[in-house]
Amino acid sequence: MSFEDRITRMETSGKITVEQAEEMRASIRSMDTPVFENARRPLPMGLIAGIGAAAVLAVFFFTTGGTAPAPDADVIQNVSEIMNQSGKVGEMSKNVTTGMSMFIILLPIVLSALGFTYLYNDLVKKEEDVMAAWSQVESNYQRRADLIPGLIDTVKAYVDHEESVLVEVTKSRANAMDAMKNVDKKLEDKDALAALENAQRSLRANVTSLFGLAENYPQLRSADNFLTLQDQFEGTENRINVARMAFNETVRDYNSATRKMPGALAASVGGFKRKAYFEADDGSENAVKPAF
Repeated sequence: MSFEDRITRMETSGKITVEQAEEMRASIRSMDTPVFENARRPLPMGLIAGIGAAAVLAVFFFTTGGTAPAPDADVIQNVSEIMNQSGKVGEMSKNVTTGMSMFIILLPIVLSALGFTYLYNDLVKKEEDVMAAWSQVESNYQRRADLIPGLIDTVKAYVDHEESVLVEVTKSRANAMDAMKNVDKKLEDKDALAALENAQRSLRANVTSLFGLAENYPQLRSADNFLTLQDQFEGTENRINVARMAFNETVRDYNSATRKMPGALAASVGGFKRKAYFEADDGSENAVKPAF
């Protein structure tokens, strides 16, 4: 499901207003799709080789009886001679029976291989969807972090005695950036995702406090740069909210596929592991329109 579809669903269900939906669509249209590391993994060659070997052995045993033919064996049979000689009809019957036996033995092997390939490729696609959704979350977290230096410089130009707030924002930004490192390689780790979310929550709280300073500084509150940054932060919060929901939905689809049979077998053989979710924040229903 695309981001446009998700926004439409939220609008239809009443979770967001028409104005908020339009803001979110405009924000997402202006966002470039980031490049992320391809999550595709190689096929389990050991299993494929085993299926191939089983098929070859089945053909060998049913065509030769388990032994190689003698070098001087006559491989050409006169069909009419066989049909006219007593006892020779049984050889043709034996050949037909052998062929049918080979078909019966090989058919399940071939069907199993095809079924496994389909399930494996489906899991690969779902894992790619998870990585693509995560890249959107990561991109929007990065966008919020990139806006903070400009916000701090703007506030400094109008505020003289609020160094403690600025220091807290700077520290929380650094912590959030550190927590975001290599998370894309640890999406199975619930603790790593929780640590990232705690760091991002702290950053958002400190940024909200920084915007709150404007209430005490009328000149700052009316400054063009400050108003522009406020709009940019609100748009970024909207995108973060949508990206998080999209990530959770793709993870839910992926995890469901890895736990249901017969996909669970392909997941076990292919090494597909359960991914972690974002946990809902208290008051997350208000995250679309931050109260800066």
